[in-house]
This record gives sequence, structure tokens and C-alpha cells, in this order.
Amino acid sequence: MNLVNNISVRERLLAAILRFADELSDDSSRANYAALNSEIIKKASLIYHLYSASLHTVSLHKNEISNTYEIVLAYEFDTKTACLKLDKEGYEQYLIDEIYNRTFKMDRERRYCVRHLRPYIRLERIKVSISITSSKDEFIYYPITYTLEENGYPAEIYKTIKDVDKKILSGEEIVCKLQEKGGL
Repeated sequence: MNLVNNISVRERLLAAILRFADELSDDSSRANYAALNSEIIKKASLIYHLYSASLHTVSLHKNEISNTYEIVLAYEFDTKTACLKLDKEGYEQYLIDEIYNRTFKMDRERRYCVRHLRPYIRLERIKVSISITSSKDEFIYYPITYTLEENGYPAEIYKTIKDVDKKILSGEEIVCKLQEKGGL
């Protein structure tokens, strides 16, 4: 703790807040919709704009009984977008796999930052819901939900979505399923 203009500054707390807030800031307000609709976004940037466009809700929920908090993230995109292989730093990746990877990174940041936040807020988990809507019928959708949290003895950090829940499909598996069903 340092003094700045005779005010105590908790540097690690401030750094933890800023670091975790940065993880949460890539929501739909960051996407360039005009450029997306005009299809003028460069190939190398497209995955980042689609990620932001798909993240429509970032909220903090409090459990009044346990006095703990959770981050709730809600994503939505269509089956046409789900089937796109997007450039990601020299390799191709589906948007759903980008979402999985980004939420895993967000959980690593939560685990790191929570040690400095705990006296002020108990941020215990990240709940993720993803809705892939049919490009043919918006009332048909494929939901995916998972929760990232620590339970019991510290486990190895998630490497793939199968580490979270064996039933959740990877991007490749989702595309195969969509192709079998004719696009949901």
C-alpha cells in the first residue's frame, strides 16, 4: 500500500480490478457492426469482432445467502457463423472454440485476481451460456452452458471444453452435427 496525495492506494487491488475488468470488456459494444455487415473487416481481425458481437451480456450476480458473486456471460450467433473457420494468428479456428478459450483465460484471470479481491468481493465462478441459432429459423437453437469454478482439490486448469463437461461439443463436432442436420 502506498500513499498518493495522502490517500492510501492498494496497488494490487487496483491492478486486479483493472486486469479482470479488461477480460470482461470485449462485449458487443466493441464490435464494428458496420464493417461486419459490409464484410470489410480484415481476415486477421474478423474472429475478434465476431467474438465481441456474439457476447451480448456480461453481468455480475450476487448470491445473497452465501454473499458470493458470479460472472454471467451470454453469447449468441447463428449456425452460418458457427461453421466459419476463422483466422487466428496463423491457424484456423471456429468461433465457438475461441469462446471456450477466452472463457478459460477469463477463469485463469479470475483465479489469479480473486486473491487480491477476496477481502472486498468473493468472485467464485463464471457461468457461460451460448446459443447457436439456426440461420434458417431463429426459433431453433442449440444451447451450450457450462460453469468455470474451483471445486474440491485444485484440479488442472481446463485445456479443452471436454475438461469442463464431456457432453459439450467442440467447434469441429458442432459443425459436423450441423452438417448432418442440414444447418439446424
